[in-house]
Amino acid sequence: MAKINLPSDFAKEIAKSLGMSDKWVDEWFDIEEDKQGYFVAKLKPKKYLEKDQFRTMCVLVRDLGGEGYLEGMKAWRVPGPLAKKPLPQANTTSTPSPMDARSKPEPISGVVAETKHETVKEIKTSETELGQIYPVVKDQFGNILDGFHRKQVNPNWKETKVEVADPLHALRIRVHANAIRRTVEPEEKNEWIMEARRLLNPDDPMQPSQEEVAEALGMSRQWVSKFETLPHRGNDVVKRKFDVWNIANIDLEKPFGDADYPGAIPGDIVGNVLLWFLPNGGKVVDPMAGGGVTEDVCRALGDKYEPLLYDNMSLKNYNYRESIKYNDIEQGSLPEEAHGADLIFVDPPYGPLKEYGFESERLRSVLKGLAKASIDVLKPNGYVAVLMQNYYVEGECVGDFVPLIRETAEIFESFGFKQIFEATVPLHGKVARSDEHMTHIDRRLMVFQK
Repeated sequence: MAKINLPSDFAKEIAKSLGMSDKWVDEWFDIEEDKQGYFVAKLKPKKYLEKDQFRTMCVLVRDLGGEGYLEGMKAWRVPGPLAKKPLPQANTTSTPSPMDARSKPEPISGVVAETKHETVKEIKTSETELGQIYPVVKDQFGNILDGFHRKQVNPNWKETKVEVADPLHALRIRVHANAIRRTVEPEEKNEWIMEARRLLNPDDPMQPSQEEVAEALGMSRQWVSKFETLPHRGNDVVKRKFDVWNIANIDLEKPFGDADYPGAIPGDIVGNVLLWFLPNGGKVVDPMAGGGVTEDVCRALGDKYEPLLYDNMSLKNYNYRESIKYNDIEQGSLPEEAHGADLIFVDPPYGPLKEYGFESERLRSVLKGLAKASIDVLKPNGYVAVLMQNYYVEGECVGDFVPLIRETAEIFESFGFKQIFEATVPLHGKVARSDEHMTHIDRRLMVFQK
């Protein structure tokens, strides 16, 4: 092993061990000499290593005379030529906290327990081969925040204490402790995000924006957007309490509806329409059923909902569900079995219309057919919920503009409906593609009553 005389020597050893360039190391680490003469390689904010990289880094540091990973610092430290004192371990002391024993928090669901993916066998093997690379993390009251299974493997496993101000702070510590040292499954990351939401707003967990969740966890908004998935069980449909529904992307592992259907929407949108406007159940009609989202949501919420699904089946190469029957809503009618409907939900092709063989004038014709059929089959005081977005021909907020939200309201009102509700349901997962034009993510959920 080369002799480490300067911080730059440490950087070169890191690059060589990880198989990365010097530039990559410079982008990911701050490497400096501390007051005791030790060279400290600290990960920069929002930078993380893969599991194999993390282990390689820990082995390198031990070979250089260091003691592995310093949990509280997100850093590794090795002695330089002027280091004289024994290398101190990771911080195991803490200053007095304003929280005393009377305010000791209860264990936090999803925070205290170790991940299910980290087995006792794996930890035993790791300890034998590499030693106790990372310590058990405890708060000032002795609650284990990270390392529950490590303590099971070895009750004398080394520890580090951190000051915890509140449960959200404890969650943040666990997120960073796990994300930096191992490969975390997307499902677990989603659990962290949902726990943060519940801690930020217990009454309405979905009210905090992704930016607020990201700030609370110390992660990026892109990270939250990537790993936040929708609940996929009926009892998990989160009832929104505000008229802005920040609903994340579709859970591709366990979606409502067929995730491969073009333009599929998150099931939570349909779920909230049912919870707010048809809480006691009833006959629900979807005349543009596509991938079957409405059917799956109704089934998940219980037997009180009776879904009836129709589509003009315009996608020739798509294998539609057997439960979806042919009907062309543009003709202004629905089958006899749809009569007496309590609620109609529809998600028309408001996006890139040409991909669906539509132009804006054709969509107007479809909306008129939908309004006519709806007024005919709905019960008195029944509802129509329409998801709609304005249309820019060039895709961004530039060029020819078609105000489809306003036109939809005018069409339904012309058939005798009264608009009683409107929520903003922004599109998620879109990335701004230009510094010259705004990216279009505004979308509305409009509810009309017969």
